[in-house]
Amino acid sequence: MLKLFLITFGCKLNQAESLIWQEKFSSHDIKIVSEKQNPDLIIINACAVTAKAERELRQKINQLRRTNPRAKIIITGCYLVKNKGADYCVSRDKLASLILKLIGKTKKASLPSRQTGRTRALVKIQDGCNNFCAYCIVPFLRGRLKSKSIKNIIQEVKHREGQGYQEVVLVGTDLQKFGDGEKDLIFLLKQILKQTNIPRIRLSSLWPTAINQTLINLFKNNPRLCSHFHLSMQSGSDQILRQMGRHYTVKKVLQLIKKMRAISNLSLTADLIVGFPGETDKDFKQTIKFVQAAKLIKTHIFKYSPRPGTRAAKMAKQTPEVIKKQRSQVLAQIAQRTSELVKQKYLNKKIGVLVEHKKDGLWTGLTNNYLRVYLKSARQLENQLVLARLIELWQDGFYGRIINNYED
Repeated sequence: MLKLFLITFGCKLNQAESLIWQEKFSSHDIKIVSEKQNPDLIIINACAVTAKAERELRQKINQLRRTNPRAKIIITGCYLVKNKGADYCVSRDKLASLILKLIGKTKKASLPSRQTGRTRALVKIQDGCNNFCAYCIVPFLRGRLKSKSIKNIIQEVKHREGQGYQEVVLVGTDLQKFGDGEKDLIFLLKQILKQTNIPRIRLSSLWPTAINQTLINLFKNNPRLCSHFHLSMQSGSDQILRQMGRHYTVKKVLQLIKKMRAISNLSLTADLIVGFPGETDKDFKQTIKFVQAAKLIKTHIFKYSPRPGTRAAKMAKQTPEVIKKQRSQVLAQIAQRTSELVKQKYLNKKIGVLVEHKKDGLWTGLTNNYLRVYLKSARQLENQLVLARLIELWQDGFYGRIINNYED
């Protein structure tokens, strides 16, 4: 039996694609294994959004070649530059045919049951992007916008539900552009609510412009919709947003956030880039103010990375690396303090937790609004929804105590 190890770099969209491939290739002929189980074949679903991602990818390829010298290594995803450590470099749409060719098979693989250790299924609903933001290479890697059919999405959500998943995360590069105008993201959410029974439905990253009163009302009235939004914000400076090609202002986003607070237990996370060309100290301070004003519970910070072929790579006033590093560190500290202040309001509250796995002797999982919770129990809690009281801040989240009736 051929042993396959699949490793994923990058965004939730890459992760969703990897889950599909893992299922597609799981049959009596292919066994999905870990890196340490001497795989015959290694697939790397790669990311090239930042220079750091490319560097980490090259390092991983070299390490895999040293530890698995006999394995065939395939690179796919968003990085298709041939590497001397890899045997094949193939696009996503040609991966399946290559794998079947390598194993000498033409039949379709069967779908396994839910994988141990997974409680949330990533469901790809849309791919590509038409925005061409100044810093972003994604439209060149993934092509123009294209949405999956609602029928196929519903089928996949039902399939995940049947496998025992308690949550689906709808992922794509630009979710606000899903659909054909009339059958948009809101229409899709209503259909998933109507046609499935999966307990939790979560959205991945959204442009702030995707949020309107209709979406807010939908989330207010449907507890199955997770009250967590991850904003693809990128900067807290209007001047930098204009240079990036982002079509919103900080004031407009903060006004939207104020309206969003009507959603019970709302949590906000966001992506922010520091060191974009021309970013001044004033621009950076405005980004700090946004983090504090938006009361972000988690902030994903990226140092600007020039990508060849993008407009920003050719801009004057490129920010020195030492300043990018300094601003990244300062923003991380402020974001951490802001997060801790926001979390304080949840202490001693009761909240549902979807338990994922054990870590350092404690069960850990996520709440509907994306709070990380750690729980102590001798029982098997993987993939269980439990009710817990949040006792104290702990590591990157909370230490909690289970209070529902099956815990002694």
